[in-house]
Amino acid sequence: METLYGWDSKAVIAAMLALFIIAAYTIRPMLEKPAFIRTMDYTTIACAALLGLIVYLRILELTEYWG
Repeated sequence: METLYGWDSKAVIAAMLALFIIAAYTIRPMLEKPAFIRTMDYTTIACAALLGLIVYLRILELTEYWG
């Protein structure tokens, strides 16, 4: 669990989530099955929430360091 607090792992996870979100919306028009699109939308929303959480925690970490 302590590995998640390292800056390198946070940056890698954030980059992977951002790339997944970009890839999901890039290939979205090519898919025709509505159920699959709905599932992919839910996954993309969850990834965006995780990305936001990582950014928020990093901002808190920086303000604690500077404060």
